[in-house]
Amino acid sequence: MIPDSNPYNPLRPAMNPAHFVGREPVFAFFRQHLVGAAYDHALVLIGRRGLGKSAVLHQLPSQVDERYVPCIVSLGSVTLDHEAALFAAITDDIHLALEAAGSSTYRLPDWPDDGTDAQAPDLRAWFRNEYLDVTMAALRGRHLLLVLDDAHLLFDAMDRGVIADDLLAYFAELLAHYDRLDLLLVLDSAYED
Repeated sequence: MIPDSNPYNPLRPAMNPAHFVGREPVFAFFRQHLVGAAYDHALVLIGRRGLGKSAVLHQLPSQVDERYVPCIVSLGSVTLDHEAALFAAITDDIHLALEAAGSSTYRLPDWPDDGTDAQAPDLRAWFRNEYLDVTMAALRGRHLLLVLDDAHLLFDAMDRGVIADDLLAYFAELLAHYDRLDLLLVLDSAYED
């Protein structure tokens, strides 16, 4: 008799809900805070490296209300050397999340033309006024749960000066503008302060 292989690997999150057990208080917290009034601030999940934060994120689609479409952006796989890299990763993962949710993606705006240095596109304005407008329309009343895994890497990029210090204020403006947009930041506990 050949034993079944162990589906648990601390370096690879369990994707199959049948292989994931526990963390009910975490999911109850998300369900409680994602229902009702819109928030103008992000939810935050904090834990030590290797504790299972990413595994929890991959279970969100089966744990939160079906009105919420989770979009997980793994910042650990993004070279955060400028804001364009961040927004490119976010828009790519939103596209994938919409497709997985069965939403139409054909109207999503193309990445803006770089233009000249004097007329470089304002990515923040484009993302807010064009990309998110179409995204929210495509969701047809559902919420977009934007999840930034390893969000502490944004703090490192801000400290290096490659991402503007007002990025979190910009995200707060997005949350205030779109009542069906929710934000979850996942941080290493070393950055809790």
